[in-house]
This record gives sequence, structure tokens and C-alpha cells, in this order.
Amino acid sequence: CLISVAAVQGWSLTSYSNFGYQSVDLAAPGGDHLGMIVSTAPANANGLVYFHKAGTSMSAPMVAGGAALLF
Repeated sequence: CLISVAAVQGWSLTSYSNFGYQSVDLAAPGGDHLGMIVSTAPANANGLVYFHKAGTSMSAPMVAGGAALLF
């Protein structure tokens, strides 16, 4: 099984996301320089901090969750 993923910002696919005419199965928010996704990441021994990030790597967890719900 193969699921192709694209990132969106607002109602359109982002410029950094690869996509074709019939190659996107699911698109999820990925953010860009105007509106980044807030994520947690280990910062130091004191715990987690929030980072603003953009990219298809921010879309991947949302797509994985959608696939798990579908399964």
C-alpha cells in the first residue's frame, strides 16, 4: 500500500510539496513562512519546548493519524 502525501497552506498545496496531477491521496497542513505549525521538540534536560516549523514532515503525523482511523 502506498499513500502519497502533500502539504497545504490554507486552501492550496504548498510550493515545497511534490505533487502531480493524480498523485496526492491526502493533503494535511504543513505550513509555510507565513503560518507555521506548532510542534513540541526536546530542547534540553528541563523538558519540551514549542517550535514553529513548516514542511511535509509536519504533515506526516496528521496523515498517519488519518490512515490509522481509516484502517
